[in-house]
Parts: sequence; C-alpha cells; structure tokens
Amino acid sequence: MRVLLVEDDRGLARATSAYLEGTGMQVDVLHDGAGVVDRVLADPPDVVVLDIELPGESGLSICRRLRDLWGGRILMLTGRKSEMDEVIGLELGADDYVAKPAAPRVLELRIRALARRNGAVAAEDVPRRTDDTYADADLQVDRSARQVSVHGVPVDLTAGELDLLWLLAENVGAPVTREMYYGALHGADWDGEDRGLDGRMSKLRRKLLAAGLPSRRITTIRSVGYQLTTTG
Repeated sequence: MRVLLVEDDRGLARATSAYLEGTGMQVDVLHDGAGVVDRVLADPPDVVVLDIELPGESGLSICRRLRDLWGGRILMLTGRKSEMDEVIGLELGADDYVAKPAAPRVLELRIRALARRNGAVAAEDVPRRTDDTYADADLQVDRSARQVSVHGVPVDLTAGELDLLWLLAENVGAPVTREMYYGALHGADWDGEDRGLDGRMSKLRRKLLAAGLPSRRITTIRSVGYQLTTTG
C-alpha cells in the first residue's frame, strides 16, 4: 500500500512515516502544500494523509482540488479542535478525519480501512502462516521441505540463508535484531562486533531480489537489524 503523508512538522512526519513503514506501507513525505496536487496526479498513492495547516497551500484547499481531479482516499490530519474544521474537511471531500496527536496504531488502522474501501488491500496480501510455512502475495517459504519460492518460482538458498529468511517470516512486520538472530540461529549472545548477519543478509537479499521480490519487502532498520515487511 502506498501512502503520501503531507505534514509540515518534520519530526512528526519522520516518526509517523517510520511507524507506517514498519507495518509494511510505502510512505512518501511532503512538508509543503505547494505541488501536492500535481504529485498525486502524476504518481497516485492509495491514500493521502493530509495535514490541514500547511505552508504553500492549506490542506483544505488541497482536499477540495484533489476531490475534483482524483478518486483516491483522503484522510485529514490536524491539531485543531474545532468541530467546524472537521465538517468543512468532510464537505470538501475528505474520507476521514483524525485529530492530532493520534496514536500511531489508530492512524494505521484508519489508513487501512480507507485502503480497503479503495480496493488497495487484496486478500492475498495478508500473510498466511503455519508452524512450518509462510506465504503472501510475493513469497512462499516451507521450512520443513526447505523450499522457497518468489511468485511461484523456486529460489536456491543455503541452509543458513533459509534459516534467516524463516526468522524474518516468523516476525513479519517487526524488526529482527542482531540479538534475536544470534540467539535463535547460533544459540549465543551477539558480541557487539560480529558482522556475519550483514553478509548473510546481503546474499539472501540479492537472491530474492533477483527472483523478483520487491526491494521494499526486506528493509534495513538502522542500528537495530532487518525486517520483512508485509505486502499491504
């Protein structure tokens, strides 16, 4: 799922985008109202999260213009308390309205609800897991059979690479830390210096990307570890 976040508070924008990306969303950020309409029309996201108070052009003005030109979903985000602002936003075509500060999980759920209304989240995007298998729209892993495929095409992995991929799949949507990796696969504590995980991850990622896995599916979480994101 692709989200365009338009928020002039850079700290809030960073925190919000980091959280949403951690749930598997692809998030682009703009800090100014100028150019938002052109950006949406040129590269349409699934949902626009739009602050009401922006430099360049107000969120209400952007919402009105977008609704005349684009059929996607718009969620208004504001710190204002007035119910009239909410009424105006909805009358101008916003699909939903969230007052700041909003809990990240609440914002995520409201975005996903809008995306479902827009048909952006398909049933096959939801990961399916058993004790020994993992499957989503892109990736299939069978731990007991030691088999991995991307879009149904087998991928040849070493035992260590498959074990690492399974650890990522077990924790899909959440970071796998270096401590988790060494504890689960080596039965030891990370010494703070060993970079073996990075080398193995580089080889695993290269093979999966070559097989057609979207690059955004495996992300690096700086100073933490790695994450398999969801497809939604």
